[in-house]
Amino acid sequence: MVTLYNLKSVIKSLFGAVLLSLLTLIAEARDPVLDETPLAVVSDFQAVFQAGQVSIHWVSSALPLHRYFVLERAGMDMQFKVVANLASKTSPQPIEYQVVDSKSTSEFAFYRLVSIDAEGNQYYHGVITKGLHSSYTISK
Repeated sequence: MVTLYNLKSVIKSLFGAVLLSLLTLIAEARDPVLDETPLAVVSDFQAVFQAGQVSIHWVSSALPLHRYFVLERAGMDMQFKVVANLASKTSPQPIEYQVVDSKSTSEFAFYRLVSIDAEGNQYYHGVITKGLHSSYTISK
């Protein structure tokens, strides 16, 4: 049986997904240097909301000139702030990274990953979104 509460939940879920998609497109349009470099070796970049915190995960191939990653978060104002800095690991195999963000307090959050090379150049890897009780993934 469809109740008014269920109908509102369905509409909110659909509207929220559409809104998140639109805001993600806007955020990506503001970053002209997305994945246009040899350091764009990130795959499976995803954020999952669970137990009141967000778990951000990605996989990267090791490159000798790559130094570290910076994970950034923005709210609805699209002002990105640093969540974590992670040193690059070396391995002949793809390397998994994970950051748990327990300070994501807004209903919607946007995450982007920045690669920093040995010369200090920054390369942005997409924007992923997190909605309350949702998870979103960008895979390459």
